[in-house]
Amino acid sequence: MKDHIIILLLAAIALGSCSQKAYVKEFVPPRFSESKELIIETEDSIFISGDLEYANNDKLVIFIAGSGPTDRNCNNGGLNTDAFKMLATYLYDNNISSFRFDKRSVGKSTSIAESDVDFHSFVSDVSDLINYFDSDFEDIILLGHSEGVLIGSMAGQSPKVSSFIAVSGISKSLDKVVLDQLAKYPKLVPLAEKHFEEIKTGQSLSEVTPLLQSLFRPSIAPFLKSVLQINPIDEIAKLDKPVLILNGTCDLQVTPDHATALHEVTKNSQLVIIENMGHAMKELQNDCGNAIDAYSKPEMELNTKIKTAVIEFLNR
Repeated sequence: MKDHIIILLLAAIALGSCSQKAYVKEFVPPRFSESKELIIETEDSIFISGDLEYANNDKLVIFIAGSGPTDRNCNNGGLNTDAFKMLATYLYDNNISSFRFDKRSVGKSTSIAESDVDFHSFVSDVSDLINYFDSDFEDIILLGHSEGVLIGSMAGQSPKVSSFIAVSGISKSLDKVVLDQLAKYPKLVPLAEKHFEEIKTGQSLSEVTPLLQSLFRPSIAPFLKSVLQINPIDEIAKLDKPVLILNGTCDLQVTPDHATALHEVTKNSQLVIIENMGHAMKELQNDCGNAIDAYSKPEMELNTKIKTAVIEFLNR
C-alpha cells in the first residue's frame, strides 16, 4: 500500500491549422538544420538542457514534463516510460520538430536547492524557451503532461504560442487532488489537511507520518505554497488559442473528469478521452490491469490514439 500511495503522491506534486499570430515576426536565417542537444540560458542564469528533434522550421512542439524530478524523456527515479522520447520520434517521423528538456534541478539542467524552487520559476523557464525559439519556427506549440499542463497553461498565454496540448492535467488545486486520492486511506486525510493548512499559512510543518513524507517535507514547502495559490481552471480559461485536451480511461492519477472540467472552461478546445490509456500514455489492456506496469516498462508502446490525436490536431 505504501508504494502505491507514494506513486500517486509523487505524480501529484512534483505535481484547422494553428491560429494566426497576433504579431509579425522578423525574418531571420534559420539557425538549425539538424537535431542536436541544446543548452539554453534563461534570464536568471539557469541553464536548461534539452534535445531538439529538428524536422523543419514550420512547427515546434515544446514538451513540458510533469511533477518531481521528471526529465526530458518522462522518466525519473521511480518512473521509466520514455513516453516523451517516443512521442518526439513519432512527431519527427511526421515532419514536425520538437524540443524536450530537463527542468531546472533535473538531469543535465542547472541544479538548485529544492527549498529555492518556486512553481513560477518553471513557468518562467518555459517562457524563456518560447522566446529562444520564436524567431526560428513559424508556430510554437506547447505540450504539457500532468503538472506540465498547469505550467503550459500559464506560459501558453503568450501570443508567441499558437496552440496548446494538455495531457492528463488536473482541474483542481493540488491540495484538493491529493485529498481526493487519499480518500481511500481515511486516516491520512486529516493529517494531510493539517499540513496543507500549515503550508498555506506559512507555519512550520508539524511531525509528518512516514506515509506522507514524500509530499510534506520542509524543503518542498515553498514550492507547494506557490502552486497551491493557483487554480488550474482559471489559468487554462485564459487561453485564446486552439487547445487539445487529452486524458485516458485508465489514468489512475488524473481521471477523465478533470479533462472534461478543463474543456468546459476553455473557449476553443477539443476534448479526446482515450480508451486503454493510463497516465504514462501507453497502450494498456482493456481492463487497465497493466496500468502500473506502464510506469516502469519503457518498451511498452505509446497508445496509438494519442499519437493520432496529436498529429491530427497539429496538421488540421
